[in-house]
Amino acid sequence: SPRSIAPLQVAPGGWAVAAGLVSVGLLVLFAVGFRPELPIQAAPIVLAHAVLRTALAYAWLGLLLSLAARYLNQPRPLADHFAGVSYTVYLVHMPIVLAAQWTVAGWPLPVSRKAVLVFIATVGLSWITSHGLLLAARQRLP
Repeated sequence: SPRSIAPLQVAPGGWAVAAGLVSVGLLVLFAVGFRPELPIQAAPIVLAHAVLRTALAYAWLGLLLSLAARYLNQPRPLADHFAGVSYTVYLVHMPIVLAAQWTVAGWPLPVSRKAVLVFIATVGLSWITSHGLLLAARQRLP
């Protein structure tokens, strides 16, 4: 509901400022000599690094969520369609993945290309299969 995301819509700029300030804090920490690859360092510096990294993660999360709430919170026909068939795609995709992997297993291609082919085949066949199943189910219902 719009009310649940209202606080996030208020200030993506505030989250951006927070992310920038925490980033500056991390840069200062590195400027004074913190190096994460060194095994032994002063406890306050290690604690400051952990706190700043956590704060940066929260600031980026808040920024991305507020931007998404502001710019992606509108109807999209294609996204609505995929949201409607997502559960059926989830149910039918695993046998399709297994069949596609079994099919390409002996092909003389690099694994990365086989993975791309399996992905494309799985997405396409899962969508077609789920669409056909949903169409058949709608025709059976009175």
